Parts: sequence; structure tokens; C-alpha cells
Amino acid sequence: MAIIGTGWTMTSCWSSASTEFFGNIGSFPFSISSHAARWIRAVPWPIACLAMLGGCVVVQPWHQRDIGSRRAINPDTLRQFVPGTSTRLDVLLTLGEPDGRAQDDSWFVYSASKSAHASASIPFVASVDSKSEDVDRFIIRFDPRGFVVNAEFVRSECSGPRGTHACPDRNGADLAIADAVAANGYGSVLVAYGGAIFKNGESGKCSFSIYTTEATGPFAVADKAVMLGNTYVRYESVSEVLPVMHKEFGRWLGLRGSDGSCTFVGIPDTEENVRRVRDLLIERVSAVSGTPRVP
Repeated sequence: MAIIGTGWTMTSCWSSASTEFFGNIGSFPFSISSHAARWIRAVPWPIACLAMLGGCVVVQPWHQRDIGSRRAINPDTLRQFVPGTSTRLDVLLTLGEPDGRAQDDSWFVYSASKSAHASASIPFVASVDSKSEDVDRFIIRFDPRGFVVNAEFVRSECSGPRGTHACPDRNGADLAIADAVAANGYGSVLVAYGGAIFKNGESGKCSFSIYTTEATGPFAVADKAVMLGNTYVRYESVSEVLPVMHKEFGRWLGLRGSDGSCTFVGIPDTEENVRRVRDLLIERVSAVSGTPRVP
């Protein structure tokens, strides 16, 4: 087997491995380099395990790339800014224009994304392509005078075999959604997506149709209402949360209103997390108006 990456190689079926990949394999526990860790995350676990156990798996080179305007967002960035002392101007002079900002400049977000791609195959058996992605975000908030209030660094392993949620928006769309929800008096946001798709059910019945007009916009589950684009629906007006559906190559949730009308929401996330969103909606509706009817 031959595995070729960025600065490390692995040859034959377990006959030898470079120390950069496995560190000091003669000692236990041995260390694994960052290159190897990223490869293991990118390649599906069954394939990776076979590679380690001598399964003669052939892995094509993977490539790491930066997405967005930033290449060096890390926890050390936080130390440059002191709450109550550093100002919005200090941040701009140090880091430049942010990738996203609040309408009133009460927060800035700086982001960077790195992804690893791998193609693994067992000759004459199977071939799998996979990728993983890390999104780093530096979020800094200001008081009305322009002084730093707090800053946080957040790293999300958000895609690939180990990803557990959708990647956060690099321009801070989720933060803008939270601001809009709070400004309209609907409380805190529990979960939000910037690129949801909305469809109305067919006239006179609560059924999904590919022929109905669709729209795109933000979707959020908040304390007091669900945000559907520019519309807010209070939980008192929701009589039923329909099961997750697979339609048009996506995952959809359906909400039946107390007037019998239905709205379907296409959510850009894994099936597991869409089901979690449904559970969260059921919880909020139940808390406000009693247990909804669940098919």
C-alpha cells in the first residue's frame, strides 16, 4: 500500500511507516501527527481500520485548503484584545475588515475553514471518497461605546464521518438571526440555519408537492416562536410537527397550523440533526400549547 499526504508517507501493507505519521512507534502510547489525524478523520473508519491492519488499502493524496479570507484564526488571537480597554478600531487595525458584522457593529466575526479530502479504495472491492472540514470562528462583541466586551474562539469539526452538525456560517448569519429574533421579542435562539427552503402544502391538504412555489431564507427555533424566513409563527399556532421526510434530495420538516395549513422546511443538515430539530420543536410546542399530535 502507498499513502501519500502532505509531508508523510506509508508504504506496503503495514511493513513500514514513517515516524512523521506514527511518531515513535517503538514506544507506547505512540503519538500521531496532525497530518495523520486529519487523514483518519477524512477517510471513513472501516477503510482506515483496514489500512492500519494490513488491508492493502490504496489512498490517493488529500489536499488541505483554506476557505474564506482568513488563514490564521487561533486562540492566541483572543489575547490581543482586553475587555474594557481594547476598542472596535483596535480590532479593525489588527485584523482588518471582518467576514461578518452586526448591523449596529455590536459584534464582528472572523472565520477560516480548512478541509481535507481523501479517496480510499480496496482493489477490486470498493472505492470511497470523503472529506472533513474544520471551521474556526473568532467572535468579538462590543458595548455601545465601542469597547470590547468579550471575545471567543470556536472550532467546529462539522463535516465528514465524524461531523455531528452543519458547519457554522463563516459570515455570522446565525448571529444575525439571533439578533433579529431577540429584536422582535421572541427570546433566545435555540438552533438556526441561514439557508433553509420553505414550501407551502398543497391547497386544501397537508401534503408535500414539488410543484408548489418555494422560497429560501433563515430558519430558527426560538423560545417563543419559530422563524420561517421573514415570518414568525408562535407555537400556540402550531398544531402538529410532522415526521422528517426525504424529498427532492433533502430532508424536510412539516408544520401544520391550527388553521389546517402546512409549511414544509428543507433543512441543510444531517438526518440525525434534523430529527433533533423536530424534537426541539415538539418540546417547544408542548410547553406552550400542550402535547401536539405526532403521527
